[in-house]
Amino acid sequence: MGEASKTVEKLRQEESRQLERASIAVTGLRSMLEGFLASCDIDKAKKMFSCNHSRAMEIIAQYNPDLHKINDRDDKKIENGPDYEVCKLTDASQRRINQISSHFMFANPIKLTLQNNIKETGELADSFKIFKKFLKEHYFDERLYEAREITGSETECAKIYSLITDEDGKSEVVCQIKCNSRGDKLYPMFNQYGKMVAFAVGYFLRDDEFKNEEHFDVYTKNHIWEFRKTKVSGLDKWELIQKKGNPFKKIPVIYYNHEEDWIGAQNRIDRLEWVASKNGDINEYFGDPFLVISPDVADERLAGAKEVGKVVLVEKDGKFEFCAPPDCGDMIQNEKDSLNAGIERDTNTPDWTYKNIMGLGTLSSKAMRQINISGYVKRDRLANKCYNELINRELNLVKAILINYVYADKNDIKTCINKLELGFSYTDPFVGSLDDNSQEIAQLRGANAMSIHTAVEVNYYVEDKEAEENRIWEEIARLENIKAEATAKAAKSKESNTPKTDE
Repeated sequence: MGEASKTVEKLRQEESRQLERASIAVTGLRSMLEGFLASCDIDKAKKMFSCNHSRAMEIIAQYNPDLHKINDRDDKKIENGPDYEVCKLTDASQRRINQISSHFMFANPIKLTLQNNIKETGELADSFKIFKKFLKEHYFDERLYEAREITGSETECAKIYSLITDEDGKSEVVCQIKCNSRGDKLYPMFNQYGKMVAFAVGYFLRDDEFKNEEHFDVYTKNHIWEFRKTKVSGLDKWELIQKKGNPFKKIPVIYYNHEEDWIGAQNRIDRLEWVASKNGDINEYFGDPFLVISPDVADERLAGAKEVGKVVLVEKDGKFEFCAPPDCGDMIQNEKDSLNAGIERDTNTPDWTYKNIMGLGTLSSKAMRQINISGYVKRDRLANKCYNELINRELNLVKAILINYVYADKNDIKTCINKLELGFSYTDPFVGSLDDNSQEIAQLRGANAMSIHTAVEVNYYVEDKEAEENRIWEEIARLENIKAEATAKAAKSKESNTPKTDE
């Protein structure tokens, strides 16, 4: 197949994938789905969802070096001898690109802020603490980083909040990541306006006989359906395990979906592996010097042709000299450098190799941001395209969980949580030293152009912002008390030393 035909085929495959992912413009979409679920007709229900599983598995194969094409190289056939095992050198550029991109977005936790007016901010401080405590208990920042890394290496994953009950009858909310590399299949359903109507996940569990049992769970705003596939008269049949109300009143799923981090660079990575592997073969062939001799000077003490220290016997014109292969190292290295530069350029990935970092010397955070501008470009693009919306949706979902389940019987807390107007911002991946912004903070505080709260928030040196601010106010109060006591003591001393006059 020619290059043009391959390109056309790729375009057709992409068009087919887009049709598979297309939203369904149907009135009463949820009602139609629940009809199929009620009759346990899961095969028809699945057709209503989009599924990106085949594409995700292709990307996973690119991400995992053990599954790269270079591993399929055939060994070289040797006549009258064992096959020569060719070099199969994989390259983990995909992993490096993914990890750097994830580091830029969520190496440091996002910063949550209250957007309410000043009066409400004071009233809602305790509710805001409750909200942040829930996020911390459910590893919000860690799960966000994990979801970003998985999505960049698989193109999709889902974060699901579930209510589980232990053996003692105690219920709790848990958060877990579902993805293709862990054996899950994700089925999102969106209407023509891009609003999620339902979400389903397929997976396998071990049954009582330790056999794999296929499961299919469906989440809607009002209900959660759980199915499993069983054998009835030798035929596969889906059965309903349970249908229960959704206690959160929102679809408890955050579905992440965007292109792989190394999109557009796969061909270069394949070529880099091929060049490195061929170069390895050349080194195997010619890396050791050949000793060229004629039979009249040959000695049985010399190594044979297949031993370390190769020997070539020359029939005529006796010789005894070393033969060095032609040096093509510069050409190979130049191509490797060109491929690596192209990969980093096409994927907006900064060069964080040891050689490059050592050549930079000691830089401030501002300088680091400037030389890594490509990483910020990629971060901002993904934030605007995907993560801003999803983070806001998750914050609203957590509010719904707190209101409708955790504090469902505490109206005063529910009312305050419902009033929370939350905002967030991304923090810089390069946390600076104390000298980076301390001078600016001191100048702004001295000019009364910055509050103590803001000064603590932007100070990179402080880890626990809230505790630090409390300590500052305690120190101010202590100094004020000392000052007041000193003033009172001085006044009392002055009064006692003033001579009394007779009237």
